[in-house]
Amino acid sequence: MTQTASTTSFFRSSLKEKLKNKRFWTILIITNLLSGPLFVLNNYYYDIQSRSSLWISILASIVVGALALVIPLNLFDYLYQKTKIDDVLKLPLTRRELFFSDYLSGLILYIIPIFGQFIISMILLLLRTTKFVNYFLKNNVTMDDSFHKVLRLAFFTYLFIMIGLIFLYTLTVLVLSCVGNTFEAITASLYVNLLIPGVIYSVGYLLLNRLFGISFRILFQRLIYFTSPGGILLYLGTNLNRLLYSATGLWTLFLAFLMTLAMLWLSYRNFIRRKAESVGTGFVNRIFYYFIMTSLTFLLAAYFYQMNINFITSLSLLAFIFLTFEVITNRGFQKFYRSIVRFAIISAIAGCSIFVVDKTELFGIVYRTTDITNINSVTIRYNGALDPETNTYDYSVTLKDPENIKA
Repeated sequence: MTQTASTTSFFRSSLKEKLKNKRFWTILIITNLLSGPLFVLNNYYYDIQSRSSLWISILASIVVGALALVIPLNLFDYLYQKTKIDDVLKLPLTRRELFFSDYLSGLILYIIPIFGQFIISMILLLLRTTKFVNYFLKNNVTMDDSFHKVLRLAFFTYLFIMIGLIFLYTLTVLVLSCVGNTFEAITASLYVNLLIPGVIYSVGYLLLNRLFGISFRILFQRLIYFTSPGGILLYLGTNLNRLLYSATGLWTLFLAFLMTLAMLWLSYRNFIRRKAESVGTGFVNRIFYYFIMTSLTFLLAAYFYQMNINFITSLSLLAFIFLTFEVITNRGFQKFYRSIVRFAIISAIAGCSIFVVDKTELFGIVYRTTDITNINSVTIRYNGALDPETNTYDYSVTLKDPENIKA
């Protein structure tokens, strides 16, 4: 008998098998139909607008967003459940094939219904463009003006939402590649999304915003926009009206996409390096864990310092929170003295950094002035007298004439 090598692609077979998840398909299709399309249908006419339908659309949108966490938790459950790991390792797949079959199947499963929601919503908008836009803009507009504005607004809104959800999905996969327990898998997936913008906020607003010449909005708020899913949503919310008149935020989307690719690469590296025996431990990647703890300590310390909470109270609260995390992660009080030493080092670094930056005014940076010959332009930011705190309207002026810059 002659033997022939099998031409079956186990990667493709695994991908197709995971895409047959009828439960997720059903939930995603229903929730996507109840979000965007139902919202458009609810705004066809003024006299039949239903508040209950509006709430259904909002709740359905929240479920769609939450599924960016649930789907990776389901597909990568063998990373934190011992009962699943043995069966997965028996599959004729390399580590690389296993990772990308799970990642891509979940991403395809998640994004296709959202893209379908976008297509259906656009069709519904185009069927009743004038009525919907007149309701949305609260004024009378021409047919052509309505048509272009609604297309631009809908397209960029969905583009921001899809990039943000892909970001959230990939960030969840990154977290799962660093943990080995159900509790850490769920909790870390939630609070990491808050820590990223939280640390940027603590540095930019709590510590540096009071310094002369440093603007939180210009430097740090822009950083928040592309470094977290919540930041992308924040950018969309603060610039929604501007999207009616211009294509804004493309650079932010590009940077967010690069961040997503970077997280995907880190997820893959963690995945192929972790050992099967690590399932059941709290944090497989200890660097990731102490990054979280250092960030949390710095965030809380900056907040306590800004609120002028006394040293003993601040230190006690930080110690309680830090050591509680340590006990949960280590599953007990084994070698508890090491946790105390780690807290002392991390809190000392965070506290000294905050104190030095505040007292030295960022090492005297506020007293340094740029040579006028090195300044190409000066922008005076102005959002209007009635709207000074948002980016809804931008009346900023950029001066490039040397005489104006000198003045």
